[in-house]
Amino acid sequence: MVLKNSAHAATDWRAQPADCDGTYRDDNIGLTFAPMAAQAFAPAVSIERQLLWCRHFVLGVPREDPPGPLSMGLIAVREFDMYGDRPELAALVNDVQRLVQANIGLR
Repeated sequence: MVLKNSAHAATDWRAQPADCDGTYRDDNIGLTFAPMAAQAFAPAVSIERQLLWCRHFVLGVPREDPPGPLSMGLIAVREFDMYGDRPELAALVNDVQRLVQANIGLR
């Protein structure tokens, strides 16, 4: 599925070029959060759960209802941009959230 309304030229979430220190816009973005979530870092656990739901949504995998309102972009800005040193990661998470939210109503 190609996600529309991206601020980036390429809009297929699964085929985006490398970004954020080698993190990709496809399902591999979750790999960035897995080590933090494994350490029980609550913001990373929440972001990882929401990214997994978004991945399933994009791939059309049968899924549960959304895990509440998507808030991973806000969490990422707070933890990785305002109080952290990874603003690119926060921007990437926000892009994914924006793309998925724009496409939720298309199904």
